[in-house]
Amino acid sequence: MSKTIQLNRNLYNTLNNTIRKNNIKLFHVGINLHVINKDSEKFQIEVINPKRFLNFLEKNWKTSYKNEDYDTHHNLVKIKKEVHNVYRKEITLKMKQKVRLEYSHGCTKYETKNMTYNIGFNPIKQYGWFEIYADNDSSYYSEGGLWFKENSLCDYDGIFSLPFEIQEQLEKWGLDTSYLD
Repeated sequence: MSKTIQLNRNLYNTLNNTIRKNNIKLFHVGINLHVINKDSEKFQIEVINPKRFLNFLEKNWKTSYKNEDYDTHHNLVKIKKEVHNVYRKEITLKMKQKVRLEYSHGCTKYETKNMTYNIGFNPIKQYGWFEIYADNDSSYYSEGGLWFKENSLCDYDGIFSLPFEIQEQLEKWGLDTSYLD
């Protein structure tokens, strides 16, 4: 699925010059370039193949750094961050829940807390993350990572059992969570 990223003139020129310097076709980089308005500072790139495009950026930002072309290096890194940002999914869920702490020697009593769930997923990296906490109570806190293969959850860490709220959100994003069954 292609996504569009808006760039300023400086970033657009850096990208265009890097592509020309390598003498390669846009298709091989995995993008299309669009000029919205020649007089404006707004340019767009349509990312068709994000993995191919990110590989191109990484190869060239390393080369530019070795050649001490720091402006090009920093601009290519900025474009890479924009690509990840446009594909990344994040959400914050807030809800009242009955929760308790579990230890190896037992559990506390249930109490009602305002809980916050921060959940994210980067389909390019096939990696996700979560953070769970109770507002105004630091004893209820956990965070961890989510690993995927071809949009299918294959591992997680940071918590013994992944909460249903996280599983449900991943499924809303179209990810396979059958690993948890």
